[in-house]
Amino acid sequence: MQLGRLCELFGISKSTATIKVRSIEKLMNISYFDLRWMLPSRMESNPLVWMLNLNGFAVDIRKMPMELQEEAFERGLIPFIPGRR
Repeated sequence: MQLGRLCELFGISKSTATIKVRSIEKLMNISYFDLRWMLPSRMESNPLVWMLNLNGFAVDIRKMPMELQEEAFERGLIPFIPGRR
């Protein structure tokens, strides 16, 4: 649902809703791109899940050798080993 429609249903302005959203995000230490709130069904297709820093370069771990994927999984950096799906 779009923010404008949601605000209309609750009878508040968009600016009030935005301020409340920012307060909640700060309180819960979350952000728009927080992977903890992502639907599991969307995990595999989200490139942000698979981007890791390797020797100073951002890489897509799905394109790296299996050994690196396994190490990233063991360290808790990725939710599963994509090369095994």
